[in-house]
Amino acid sequence: TALATVLSSADPERTFLEILNEPQDRKAPALWPAAQARLAAAIRAAAPHHTIIATGDDYSNIPGLLRLKPL
Repeated sequence: TALATVLSSADPERTFLEILNEPQDRKAPALWPAAQARLAAAIRAAAPHHTIIATGDDYSNIPGLLRLKPL
């Protein structure tokens, strides 16, 4: 939330907010989609006009992306 608040004043056409680059947690990959949804909601509240880059777990591979529901 703090970082999104700071970046909310940046041009939303030139500044995209990525939740986490290539997340990886081999012990609990199923937890990532819900955690990412909560983080996206916090970012959206602070920076409503910016693009949010979401990604799948396990280094953003195809199976990780398929586990996601669109935000």
